[in-house]
Amino acid sequence: MRQISKYVFKILKVFGVYDEDVVPPVDGTDAQGAGQSYEETIAPLMNVLLKFRDQVKEKAGDGQGSLFKLCDELRDDILPHLGVRLEDRAKGQEAIWKYEDKEILLKEREAKIREKEKKEEEKRKRKEEELKKKSTPA
Repeated sequence: MRQISKYVFKILKVFGVYDEDVVPPVDGTDAQGAGQSYEETIAPLMNVLLKFRDQVKEKAGDGQGSLFKLCDELRDDILPHLGVRLEDRAKGQEAIWKYEDKEILLKEREAKIREKEKKEEEKRKRKEEELKKKSTPA
């Protein structure tokens, strides 16, 4: 178990999830001591990271745009379901993550999606109006 833990921590560190100064428990209990196995505790996050890694490897040849899109999907569409908020910071600064209530994150995600749809609808209407103006004889 100890050998696997070291490997898992290295993977988590690569993705910026694990900091050497903060060592999660490896004694078979979760951080709250509720008795959940260590593997059960990290399994959802590891599944997400493995899938993300596979997608990065698959898209690596497509250019940086597709990789940025994958990173945004991880931040916006996947991690909120795990109760993790990932916040980008200014260029040259490391991103930060926080545990948050999953329901709050999912509500924020839905609000963001609705706002995006609203803007797209407004943009579509403006284009229709411009086209209508152009096609109407003077």
